[in-house]
Formats: sequence, C-alpha cells, structure tokens
Amino acid sequence: MAQRRAAADARANQAIDILRLTADSRRHQAAIDVLQRILLRGRVMRFDTLAQILEPQPWVTDAQGYLMDHVLTAETAILEHVCEAALFEVLALPDALEKPWADVEQRKKWSELYAATLRALADRADDAMRAMREAAALRQALERPEQ
Repeated sequence: MAQRRAAADARANQAIDILRLTADSRRHQAAIDVLQRILLRGRVMRFDTLAQILEPQPWVTDAQGYLMDHVLTAETAILEHVCEAALFEVLALPDALEKPWADVEQRKKWSELYAATLRALADRADDAMRAMREAAALRQALERPEQ
C-alpha cells in the first residue's frame, strides 16, 4: 500500500512539474511574441492609441508576484534576475495597473502614462467631433438657398 502511494505521489509530482514547465514555456513564448512585435514596429514602445494600451506587454514581477516594471524599462540588475527566475507576466497596461505592485512609484508612473494617453485620446475624439460638426454646419450653410 505504501509503495503504491509513493508511486502515485511520484507520478503526481512529475505531472505537476510538467504543468509548471509548460506554464513557464507559455509565459516565455508570450513575452517573446510581444517583444518581437515591439521590435518589428521600429524598436519603440508606444502607448498612443487604445489598441496600443490594450496590447499585451511583458511586465517584470518579483518572487511574490508583485509587478515591478515593464521589461523594456526595468533596470539591468532586475532584468538579469528576471531572466534567471522567469519572473514576468504578459498583461495589457490596464490589467497590469489592477495587479499589486512592489513599488508604488513605478505604478504611479504607469498610471500617469495611462491617464495621459486616455486624455489625449479623448481630446482627439473631441477634436474630430468638433470638426465633423463644423463641416456639417458649413455644408448646411452652403446648401441653403439664398433668401
């Protein structure tokens, strides 16, 4: 009975190890995919559009799972540790801001970037709406017969 239990435990531990390695492999592949897209766009990480804000990004985490920074803006010492321990998550910026952060100042920096981008998007949308209203008013004025 004890031998069967030990064999079952060994199989379960092996299955857990395989699942853990598979999850790590998927996280690595997701981060590689994101970084390749950034490189293909011209080596610039941008958050100018809603699509860019919602695009998944690789974020550095600590051993407890707290977010620390974006992979492309993290300090070299942090990145070396991250690469060795596979401490990162792939998240869109809004999702990253909902997670717990190790450093409140880092979160604040990203929150400010997010807020500024949303304000800029809203301003552009307002400008576009204003331009459409003015164009419609001009069309109406030009279409009216002279009285």
